[in-house]
Amino acid sequence: MIDIEQRVALARQYHAEGYNCCQSVVLAYSDLVGIDRQEAARMAAPFGGGLSGLREVCGCVSGMAVLAAHAVPATDPSDMAARRRQSALVQQLANTFRQEEGAIVCRTLLGADGSGIRHKPCTEYVADAARIFGKTLSAL
Repeated sequence: MIDIEQRVALARQYHAEGYNCCQSVVLAYSDLVGIDRQEAARMAAPFGGGLSGLREVCGCVSGMAVLAAHAVPATDPSDMAARRRQSALVQQLANTFRQEEGAIVCRTLLGADGSGIRHKPCTEYVADAARIFGKTLSAL
C-alpha cells in the first residue's frame, strides 16, 4: 500500500530543495518504479520549466510520463499492446492533471499566456501531480 500523502510531502520537499518540477515528481516515486535516485534526477532534469524553460508541457506532467514509462514498460518496439498500455496510462495521467488544473502547458499554468487559468505556485502543481500518480499507481 502506497502512502500517497507521504509521497506528496516528499515531492514538495524535493521541490523546496531546488529540484525542478519534473525531478520532484519523479524522485518522489523513483524507488517504487525501480529508478536509482541519481539516475532519476539526471533523466528528469531537462523536463523542468516545461522542457528546459521553454514553458511547454508542464514538468509535472512530464514527470508522471517518466514514471509511467517505468511502471508500464514498453521496451520492445514490436509489442504494440505494451505501447498502447503505456500510452493509455500517460494520457490518463495527463488528462487527470488537465481536468484538475485546467491545462498541461507550463506557460498556461503560470498565467503567462493570458488565458485566465488560475495560477498556483509550482510546488502545488508538484504536489497535485504526485497525488495523481500515486492514486493511479495504486490502481494498477
